[in-house]
Amino acid sequence: MASSGSVDFSVTRDNIIQSVLEDLGVMSPGETTSSASFTDHSAGLAIKLNALIKQYGNPTDGSPGMQVWAQKIAYLFLNTGNASYSLGPTATETGTTNKWASSYVTTTLGSAALAGASTVVLAASASSVGISNSMRIGIELDSGAMFWTTVNGAPSGSTVTLTTVTSGAAAAGNRVFSYATTAQGRRPLEILTAVLRDTDGNDTPLSALSLQQYEYGVPKKNQDSTPMAYYYKATLTDGTLFLDAEPTDVTDVIRIVYRSPFEDFDAAADNPDFDQHWIRPLIHGLTVESLARFGQEARAPYFIKLRDEALAIARNFNPETCELYFQPGDSA
Repeated sequence: MASSGSVDFSVTRDNIIQSVLEDLGVMSPGETTSSASFTDHSAGLAIKLNALIKQYGNPTDGSPGMQVWAQKIAYLFLNTGNASYSLGPTATETGTTNKWASSYVTTTLGSAALAGASTVVLAASASSVGISNSMRIGIELDSGAMFWTTVNGAPSGSTVTLTTVTSGAAAAGNRVFSYATTAQGRRPLEILTAVLRDTDGNDTPLSALSLQQYEYGVPKKNQDSTPMAYYYKATLTDGTLFLDAEPTDVTDVIRIVYRSPFEDFDAAADNPDFDQHWIRPLIHGLTVESLARFGQEARAPYFIKLRDEALAIARNFNPETCELYFQPGDSA
């Protein structure tokens, strides 16, 4: 008998809710999500489900294994005169600041560009580099600033047409960055590591500062220098990264590993934004959260035992990063 050859098992938001309603006897096996039993309760349980994933995604919940799936990588592009950068879903990407990408490509100019140029010539063909229509493109100017615009139309060989003309002159050999995917959709809840990466790929770790260290230990916050440290303020909508200096070299990029919020369950067919091992804890966790709604508090011990067992397994799925948990009644 052949195995399936598949390892992509997942569930949707409504699969989770239906499983909970069946476990509690609110829905009968064979009923569908179009039944009154489901539609009467799905909205309320969807709220509890979203609250639950936010709880499980918090390190203080004791779920280090969950954090593996919350770690994201992004790259922050720098500009002269800017020591603070907004990171998050509503941070503007207009102008020269707040360029925050999931990945990027880089090359240099193959020939000089005058101020007001509507096209630039790269040192390599745009297709070989990976630059295409509508991508954001940044060009190092001779002034030391970084000029940003977007690619207007498909490049022709090494020639790229710009949506906005350059604001200054740029010599041959000046650095060019380009990216398609912004990381603005998620603000970092916490920055785990940050390094300053030069054009040769060499990384210099940046020191994380506390609020007091930043406020009292960086007396001149607008000095022109190479950043060596940062303070991150995770505000409600957009976070702000404060550097200890205004960068002088815009060819450096800050590579950031950060803890990201987990995606919400917004639609019926949405899948979890994390590993399969957390599906069972979600189902049993939502069941426990829903007992009072259906007047079934007397069944709490049974479902709490299932939830705690599922959580213990999921939390320890990554042995190198997870702690060992013992549940009541376990023997060492």
